[in-house]
Amino acid sequence: MAFLYILAIFFISLDRLAKTYFINTENNIKIIGDFLSLDYAENLYIAFSIPVSPLFIRYLSLALVLIIIFYFIKSVKKSQVMLSISLFVLILGSFSNIYDRFRFGFVIDYINLKYFTIFNIADSMIFLSIIFLSYYIYTVDKNE
Repeated sequence: MAFLYILAIFFISLDRLAKTYFINTENNIKIIGDFLSLDYAENLYIAFSIPVSPLFIRYLSLALVLIIIFYFIKSVKKSQVMLSISLFVLILGSFSNIYDRFRFGFVIDYINLKYFTIFNIADSMIFLSIIFLSYYIYTVDKNE
């Protein structure tokens, strides 16, 4: 379990380093031609650039993370390993993006899949934690 917590902290640290690099240099790095590159982008909105008031997003995100922290603490106390790791990853990814919103007024994105979207490691962590939480709720939670 400790290894997974350390791995999550590693990825969020990598996300923060990448965001710092791209906001300071705004460089573009091609990885696979035009299909995959690392490009600086400012995301003012939420997933897939759905337009919502930036102020509303800030405080709604913060409130949701505080609720998730409450459930994380409960899951740790109950020794629900899969649930607590999923919530921990969700909290870290969310805080990285919330930090951006409060500091810069937008989220820094840098992984560019040309024909799909541009996102960051924190977004990936949030997405993966939602997948694991869904699995947990669908399978494990049914049995309890």
